Amino acid sequence: MTEIIITELMVTILGGIIVLGVAFMIRTLVDKGHVPRPSLDNSDRI
Repeated sequence: MTEIIITELMVTILGGIIVLGVAFMIRTLVDKGHVPRPSLDNSDRI
């Protein structure tokens, strides 16, 4: 039982790291201007 819990924890942590990394990459690309800025409520600032 403990092995299953440890595996699930590792998968969850890895998934969170991947999601954070992807979000950070997308934000960096948007800030550099490669990707058109999504029309959110902060689109009128720049």
